[in-house]
Amino acid sequence: MQLNKHPYDRSRLRNKLAFDLMRRVPHLPSLRTQFVHLWIDEGAGPVDQGLYTHVEAVTKEYLVNRGRDEDEPLYKAELFQFLPSELDELALDAAGEPRDEARFERRLEIKRGDDHRALLRAAADVADPGIPFERTLARHFDADNALAWITTNILLGQQDVGSHNYYLHDPLDADALYFLPWDYDGAFETEPELRDSFESDALRTRLAHGFARLHDNRFTRRWLERPGAHERLVAAATELRRDALSDDAIDALLAAYVPQVRPIVARAPDIGFVA
Repeated sequence: MQLNKHPYDRSRLRNKLAFDLMRRVPHLPSLRTQFVHLWIDEGAGPVDQGLYTHVEAVTKEYLVNRGRDEDEPLYKAELFQFLPSELDELALDAAGEPRDEARFERRLEIKRGDDHRALLRAAADVADPGIPFERTLARHFDADNALAWITTNILLGQQDVGSHNYYLHDPLDADALYFLPWDYDGAFETEPELRDSFESDALRTRLAHGFARLHDNRFTRRWLERPGAHERLVAAATELRRDALSDDAIDALLAAYVPQVRPIVARAPDIGFVA
């Protein structure tokens, strides 16, 4: 069970809304979620803990429930940006296991799998500017999945992604890594208005605006630097907004959520702890 309180989301809807929408997006695996009204009984009777969102754990059960091999490699990004400086921490022995598991997991938490050589080969090629990115993308990743992940993050306003808040899945029956989404309680934020100014605040805003937000991750940076990347994003975004992420799709989900959520968060204990 992974129960999330999301105290900084006044609506308490963002995370579930994002994952439910992403279940409609082709080529982008999503996670199952449920609203949970939690009560805890420590012996003196049940005490109301308010509303939580349960998010499916990306572990062995995630694989088994989808008919996958339970030992397929799965990684949760902790502080990982496909940078050359990170490769030493991902060092492996001859069997593909980390030489120093603690150092490895400072970058990528190992959820499943014992042989991580495919991951390291992919990370090394992304980090190497001498290897054309088109070759790296075709050799190590699923291009449709990468396009769907980047485009959906932009459309959903996911502003906290790059070094974390994603998983990598290495299916045994495919020579490709797949991006999986994680943690969207900060999504659906409106982009700040840019100012034509050299003041520090204005410059900091530009560093985290639009495509610039994806610059520090070497994979997304190199993906965006490809000729035609902008056009690919616009085409994919247009298609998603027409169907999977349309206003009608969003409105239908919200109409189902609000009657469940509003009666709980509008009273104690939640009403006193909304940030």
